[in-house]
Amino acid sequence: MELSRTELKRNELVDFVGGIAERIGRNRSFYASIAVTVLVLIILSVFFLSRYHTMALRADEKLSYAQALLYNGQGDEATRMLDEIISQYGRTPAAPLARLIQAEALSRQQKYQEAENILLPFTRQNKPKHLIPMSVVALAATQENGGKLNEAAATCASFIEKYPEHILTPKVYESLARIHELKNTPLEAKAVYEKIVTLYPGSGWAARAQERLTQFAGSPSK
Repeated sequence: MELSRTELKRNELVDFVGGIAERIGRNRSFYASIAVTVLVLIILSVFFLSRYHTMALRADEKLSYAQALLYNGQGDEATRMLDEIISQYGRTPAAPLARLIQAEALSRQQKYQEAENILLPFTRQNKPKHLIPMSVVALAATQENGGKLNEAAATCASFIEKYPEHILTPKVYESLARIHELKNTPLEAKAVYEKIVTLYPGSGWAARAQERLTQFAGSPSK
C-alpha cells in the first residue's frame, strides 16, 4: 500500500532526529563540550548585563546627588562626585552627562578655560549623539563668557550648519547675533536678527530680534 505524504514526512523527521542522536552518541564528548561552552557564555552574558545594569543605576543615583550638591552651592563636593562618576562609571550613560554638568559647574565659577577643556573634546567625539548639540551650545556660551568671541561665533555657525532644524537652533542664532554685537560688527548682527525674523515668524525669538532691529534703526551710531 502506498504511503501517504504525511507518513513520508513523519518518517523523514524520525530518520533526521535519529541521525542527529546517532552522531551525538558517537561524539558525545565533543557535543558535551559545546553545550558546556554555550552554557558558560550564557551565564557570563547574564552576569555582565546584570552588573552593567547595577552600575548604571548606581551612576544615575550619584549623578542626581551631584546635581543636588551643585544647586545647593556645594561645588567642591559636587565636582568630586562628578569626577568619581567619570572615572569609575565611564561606560554608563551617566558619564557624558557628568561631563556636561561638570563644565556647567566650572562655568558658574567663571573657570571658563577649564570648562572649555572639557567641552571641546566632548563635541568632537560625536557621541553620544543626543548630547552633542547640547554640548556645542554649552561650548559656545563658555567661549562667549570667557571673552573668546571669534571662537564662540565659529561654534555657533558650525552648530547652525550642522543642525539647521534643531530645537536649540533659534537660541544659537540669537547667541550669534549677540556675539556680533559684542564684537562691534553690527551689520553681521543685523543680518542674523533678520534671519531670525524670517525663519521663526510669530515666535518669541522673532519678537526679540525685531526689537533689536528697531533699536538698530533708531540708533545713528549703529
